[in-house]
Amino acid sequence: MGYRYLKNTNPDKSLRDLPTIPKEIDRLRLFLPIVLLLLLMLVTRLFPGRYTTIGMPLIFIICCAAAFGSGKSFNYLEVARRAITNAMPVMGILIGIGMFIQIMSLTGVRGYLIVNTLQLPSVWLYIGIMVSLPLFGAVSSYGASYVLGVPFLLALLGRNEIVVASGLTLIASLGDMMPPTALAGIFAAQVVKESNYFRILKSCLPYILMTAVYGIAMILSANWLAKFLVVL
Repeated sequence: MGYRYLKNTNPDKSLRDLPTIPKEIDRLRLFLPIVLLLLLMLVTRLFPGRYTTIGMPLIFIICCAAAFGSGKSFNYLEVARRAITNAMPVMGILIGIGMFIQIMSLTGVRGYLIVNTLQLPSVWLYIGIMVSLPLFGAVSSYGASYVLGVPFLLALLGRNEIVVASGLTLIASLGDMMPPTALAGIFAAQVVKESNYFRILKSCLPYILMTAVYGIAMILSANWLAKFLVVL
């Protein structure tokens, strides 16, 4: 999809723009945190137990500590301050979304949506999945899965639940491109230094529609797909 944008790139200039690694740094040491991360994750899964299951947060803290000796020195407080400053807008969105979902459950709105979803006719059910999951995902893809995903899954009982849940998840993930939150789209805009997010959304709309149709096709052929995957 993005190949046409790479035709006019200059590989030599791109390589020159990459940061250089100081000669005094052992290149093998640069990979120490990643190697340690993989080892700790493998140990916790291959040898589950009281003393080996330490949890992902502690694993990442250990790997962060290992990163201090793997490359050049840096100002930890300045890096931490910059990281928190950059992450604060997203953290604020996620906290607000969590509060919104809990209030919906408390006031009964979530139950009202579930009851009405289960009563939709079959044709409108699929249209509702294509429209409501991404639009509600504009608030939160997790919220869309939590509030609408389970009712849709219950309404589609009789089809293979694993394939149906996979199709619903694929469609719900499109919510990360929908305004106002549009977490994935905003991150993409930051990466390419685009100030107008809606230009990103306009470019992605055909692919969003293709993904939604593909998810519905997965749901419609869930039983056939399940048999095909078992054969494989």
